[in-house]
Amino acid sequence: MLHKLFIRFVIHFSEVLVYDFTSFNEEEEPITALSSPFVSLPNYVIQTRITLMRVSPNNNLLKVVRIVACVLFSLQSMWSYSQYLTSARLTGLGNAVTAISDIGASQHNPAGIAPFKRPHISLSSEHKLAIKNLTLLVINGILPHRQFVWGLTIDQLGFEIYKEQKISISLARAFSPQFSFGINSNYHQIHINNYGSARTFSVDMGSQYKLSAQWAIGIACYNINLANFHQEQLLNIPAGFRMGTVWYFSDKAFSAIEFDKKIGYSPNVKFGIEYHPSQVFSLRGGLNTIPANYYVGIGIEGKHWQLQVASQYQTYANLVSQYTLIHEF
Repeated sequence: MLHKLFIRFVIHFSEVLVYDFTSFNEEEEPITALSSPFVSLPNYVIQTRITLMRVSPNNNLLKVVRIVACVLFSLQSMWSYSQYLTSARLTGLGNAVTAISDIGASQHNPAGIAPFKRPHISLSSEHKLAIKNLTLLVINGILPHRQFVWGLTIDQLGFEIYKEQKISISLARAFSPQFSFGINSNYHQIHINNYGSARTFSVDMGSQYKLSAQWAIGIACYNINLANFHQEQLLNIPAGFRMGTVWYFSDKAFSAIEFDKKIGYSPNVKFGIEYHPSQVFSLRGGLNTIPANYYVGIGIEGKHWQLQVASQYQTYANLVSQYTLIHEF
């Protein structure tokens, strides 16, 4: 009897939360206003994600779990329009990677793809809250051409009812063995079935500099044109800068640290470490301060391919798993 009362209470409390986050302000324009179809987009983003949970009214416990999970995910992911995957390797390092070269670096610091000498392609996936409809898929491609390195990244979250997408074109160049520079042009889009779409463009740029064979630094500025989908703050694409450094203890190990400051928010300090006990196997770990997230990862490398796996423990969303498969041509 008591457990049934408890379940009913949690359901009621969860539905109140959902109502609070999905109810409209009476002063807002109606959703049928074609002149501004995304007036209430933050609320519709949450409402749509609730729909994606496919809550079953016949299973109270399942209803509790899914409603609460969806609310937590919605609160956690209003920045999802720019927080796209890098690679499982970089995730395993806590994304403290401004000064590191990697196929996924173009989304963090486009200068990080400048050292590539051969074409690469990768496929990454991230599973949020173990929900199929909240799986993020990413395709990365790297193509060196003459003195430049081109990159293409396609990110997609959701399916036909609700979809977030980001397409990035990167261009990087190593001007010397010590200094490299890169720039990203990003296309962002949100689509909600039977409601409309919103889109915008943003620009990132960054550089890396090797102070010695063991020490490198990097700096990147993201969304320098302050692009956003709407005036409402919840829909702003984050703008800010990152500064980081990496220290190579040997050919088998390095550590990295990064300072990430989004405009209007407290800075996030990130730390990561990687160790190669052998040529084909690697171990990684990392942490962030705001919010307090923890990361672990492993990598297996062959002659022309790599498999990277990482897990992220989020204080409000438990474990998030990520996988990256890379092929070198």
